Amino acid sequence: VALGLHLSQEPGKLQSTLLDSPSFLSLSPAPALEFFLLLPQEWDRLSLTKRRQDKALSELALQLPRVVSLIQSLLGSAADETMRSKCLQALAGWCKFGMTLKDLHDTPLYGFAREASRTPTLGAAACELLEAAVSVDTHPPPPEGVIYQLVSDVVALAPLVQQATQA
Repeated sequence: VALGLHLSQEPGKLQSTLLDSPSFLSLSPAPALEFFLLLPQEWDRLSLTKRRQDKALSELALQLPRVVSLIQSLLGSAADETMRSKCLQALAGWCKFGMTLKDLHDTPLYGFAREASRTPTLGAAACELLEAAVSVDTHPPPPEGVIYQLVSDVVALAPLVQQATQA
C-alpha cells in the first residue's frame, strides 16, 4: 500500500509498476482486495506537500477506470458475501479519488449496488458505496435522471428500513 501511494506521485507509475504487473494480477483475490481497501484508508493518513498531494490525487483519479475494472473483476469472482461486501467497501473508498454518482451509474456496478442494497448481508456496504459516490463534488452536478434514479432506489428501500426497525 505504501508503495502504491509512493508510485501515485509519478504519472503512470502506479499502473505500470503495480496495477498492470503480472505479479499483482496473479494475486489471489483476498490480497488484491486488501490493497484496494487499504490504499484509500492510508491516503487519509498520508502527509504530503500540497503540490505532491495534488499530483498523487490526479494520478489516482486517472487510475480509477483501471481500479474499478479490477474490483469489478474481483466482485465477479467473489466466492462469498464477505468478499462481495469488501469489494463494495473498496469501491466506496476509491470514490474519494473522483468516482462520482454518474460514473458509478454508468457501470454495471450501479445495478449490482442497487440490488445489493436490498439484501441484509450486503445492504450496508452497498449504501456506503452509493453515499460515497453521491458525496463526490461534481461540476456540473450529475444529470437529473441519475439523481431521480437514486432517489427512486432509496425510496424503494423504505420497507426494508421499516422491517429492520421493527425487528
